Amino acid sequence: MAPPSSKTSATRKRKSDTVPSDSVAKRQKKPDRDDLVAKAQRLLEHLNLIADTPGLSQKDRHFAHFKILHAQSVLSEEYSNTVLYGLQVPLQLSDDSLDSSLNAVERGEVKYVFDRANELRQEVVLLYAPLLQYYNSPPPPSGYAVRTVWPIWQEKNAAIKCLRPTHQQGLPLQILHGVFRQFRLQANGELPATAEAAAAIESASLLCSEMGNSFPDEKARQQRFDECIDSLIGSKKWQRQYTINSKNESRTAIVDRCLIMNDVLCIIREDKVEIGEGNDVYMQVSRDFQMYISYLRGESSPLLDHGAPTFLVCVFGPLILIAGGFWDGKSVIVEPLGPAFVMFPDHSRDRIQVLARQLYALKQAANTLSSRQSSATTAPLIPGLPRVYPSFKQFNSEEADEEQSLTFIRPLHEDSPLIFLATAGDSETPRLVKLVNNRYGTITHKKLETEGLAPALYGQKSLVGAPTAYVMEYLIPPSDSPKSGGWVTLYTFAQTPGAVTHKGIIWKALDNILSVMEKEDVVHGDLRANNLMLEVDADGQLSSDEDLPVRMKLVDFDWGGRSGEVTYPLERNKEIAWPAGIGERIVVAHDRQLVRTWFDKLFAPKK
Repeated sequence: MAPPSSKTSATRKRKSDTVPSDSVAKRQKKPDRDDLVAKAQRLLEHLNLIADTPGLSQKDRHFAHFKILHAQSVLSEEYSNTVLYGLQVPLQLSDDSLDSSLNAVERGEVKYVFDRANELRQEVVLLYAPLLQYYNSPPPPSGYAVRTVWPIWQEKNAAIKCLRPTHQQGLPLQILHGVFRQFRLQANGELPATAEAAAAIESASLLCSEMGNSFPDEKARQQRFDECIDSLIGSKKWQRQYTINSKNESRTAIVDRCLIMNDVLCIIREDKVEIGEGNDVYMQVSRDFQMYISYLRGESSPLLDHGAPTFLVCVFGPLILIAGGFWDGKSVIVEPLGPAFVMFPDHSRDRIQVLARQLYALKQAANTLSSRQSSATTAPLIPGLPRVYPSFKQFNSEEADEEQSLTFIRPLHEDSPLIFLATAGDSETPRLVKLVNNRYGTITHKKLETEGLAPALYGQKSLVGAPTAYVMEYLIPPSDSPKSGGWVTLYTFAQTPGAVTHKGIIWKALDNILSVMEKEDVVHGDLRANNLMLEVDADGQLSSDEDLPVRMKLVDFDWGGRSGEVTYPLERNKEIAWPAGIGERIVVAHDRQLVRTWFDKLFAPKK
């Protein structure tokens, strides 16, 4: 499917679009209001006649007054669904609505006024609805970028998950589409000895020698930027002042530059002459992408089956920021793929090398996208779920290349964004999948699993440039099985009435876990009450039998490993009395020391 516009349909950006304002937004495709005002005034006149009709029932008189309020709202330029819904309800005149003292002629006159008011009401609805949509739809990209505008829209249902404000965050792009992982790897790797890499070096060198200069206006900087990267991306390949029109939007986006290859929009670029000029360029390019997705949805484009991954480039003065955009089936997700980079020269040419790697990675990503998503996963597009882990390697598999399919179901819960439920192979039993960016204490986990003291760890999927997916047993909570009970954290159980009476047997179970780790010379590092799980019955009481008075399992082995071979991370809770400092080695005695700092306090009487 061809992109939403072409060079012939928008060859020049209006000057007003580079200086965003509310008036600019209202001038774009704004429905005419004059006819609406005339019809609303006539409707108001008829409604006043109805309200003043002698002999009209009290119920119908009140109803007419409500309609008068709605008509007045239209005339006062109030745009709300409440007004629209009120206008959509027709006026009704029944036989018993009028006093019996009215003769046939008078009744006919009242009926005529009612009928004419209903006709005007329908005409007002038809004229009011487009204006309501216009004023209640997000502004165009240039208007969206205004400092006082985007914070309002970013709190609404149609917010872009672009990290502004910070709670508007989607899943990491590298777990949604492989092209973003490819970009990160190439941007942080060594340049190959190829002609395209040499072109990236040449382009980066020119940019670093030119972008630090002063330019008279945005157009001059745009033109020079295009010339500097001509050897990598021919300047004639850019679509200039590119228009995006969506049948689902009342606004129009006019983008500085777009790179279209094989009818796939690969790069959207917005430029500002200097830092701080023209409002927030990142929010502007994010809204550009949102409108592009709106266009694709209106056209039922097959590109949406793969999330329509697109690269978004912001040039603001001597700075460049490369971001990615993705549609997850529900939300538009935008995320910077690295820090903003300053295009200045330096004698060591280090900045040139870093910029060249980013430009090279950008061009390679565009090549991948233009191949019509040939390397994309075929996983279904389900909001809030990863798409780059279709299978995993089982730990007990005898075949080196044998993998089992992995189908994600849903996130575990909102406050754990990288933990999911999934099914493996043909089994319908839910598994827990945890995505880990750094190391994971597989050896500690497996040692305790063997003793039945940790969830079963089935396997993992490792991808360079993306978190590693660990597939393990799902300890079902009571909320998922209220009739049979389930697993709760020790911290949660300790808050229940009577928990202190179980302190002794809980300590024995915990001491057993500590003893096993000491015997195997492995550590956990973060052994706290929220990482210990207890099985309870439907009444919330501890599950037990003759051989096992308490069923307890340890979870979350992110810091785990062999004693003395792993260290405390740089980021941890400062309020915890950790046995050793940041960066120091975690040794086998530390887990027991940490437990002693909180165990008795956990069961102490609540104040």
